[in-house]
Amino acid sequence: MRIRFLQTTDSDNPDVPFRAGQIIEVETLTPKMRAWLETPSNGDRPSAEVLKEDAPEMAVSRDPERAVKRTKAHV
Repeated sequence: MRIRFLQTTDSDNPDVPFRAGQIIEVETLTPKMRAWLETPSNGDRPSAEVLKEDAPEMAVSRDPERAVKRTKAHV
């Protein structure tokens, strides 16, 4: 799962916080990560959001192109 930070957020290393716009990928959510995703009681926005998984690209099928031999027009 991918998490995008919406504002600068403290990490386990106080010298290196998560920055707004930074995206991390995690296997499972810890209680600390869940707290980042919750709306604070003061009404501010959450510190982070879970990014939706990208839908796989869909191929658009059209009639295949055909090579044709050019011929001179008969007049």
